[in-house]
Amino acid sequence: MSAGAVVALLGPPGCGKSTVSAALASEHALRVFRLREFAHQQARTNAVIADAVARTTDPLGWLPDQVAMALVRRAVDNEFRLEPGRPVLLEGYPGTQAQAIHLLLHLRFRPGIRFSVIELVADMETTARRIGQRQVCATCDTAHGGPRRPARALPGTSTCCASCGGELSRRPNDDGLVAAQRQIRYRLRAPAIRAALLPARVPWHPVDAGQSEEVVIRAAASAFDEAVRVTDLKGASL
Repeated sequence: MSAGAVVALLGPPGCGKSTVSAALASEHALRVFRLREFAHQQARTNAVIADAVARTTDPLGWLPDQVAMALVRRAVDNEFRLEPGRPVLLEGYPGTQAQAIHLLLHLRFRPGIRFSVIELVADMETTARRIGQRQVCATCDTAHGGPRRPARALPGTSTCCASCGGELSRRPNDDGLVAAQRQIRYRLRAPAIRAALLPARVPWHPVDAGQSEEVVIRAAASAFDEAVRVTDLKGASL
């Protein structure tokens, strides 16, 4: 495995990014970067970041590109400390064309880093159905910025967490118009992200996310193994 393997896990809301990244993290010695989670973590000790997060006015909770770019640089350069055999997974990042271009340019100045993408592909009907059924547990998932990872209900119940017995709830941005707007925004921006990365010969590994959770996890794990192997042998020359 190369000294600096960076893998972006992309896909629309509801495609299973959180589930897949958790499964990959449990199988591999990798670190997972989640933008909002990292932002809230850094805001606890950095007044500039805390102010930037507090000033965010986007109705869907997105951070401005410049803030997102600064945070991913901080994560890649300082917090995660890229090491042989310990790749970094960027969950849901880059989220815009500008972020994709910036990431490419930034990684070019890091000798030995190889970059690839796994894209979870699912249609709007599938993702809308999953979002409508998704619940989270604030007791089990203590990530900064609020729980995000899907939780299972205790058999025979619909609101009790199978892991801890705590109360399950819905993500605020999984409801109604907000969920639909998040779907549309991703699908409108995805072609520009691809257009920025593919000409740079970034290896791209699509995974059909419309299958069962178990099948998707296996397929994503296989894609991850291939992505790391490809980035070692013939990945994008950054």
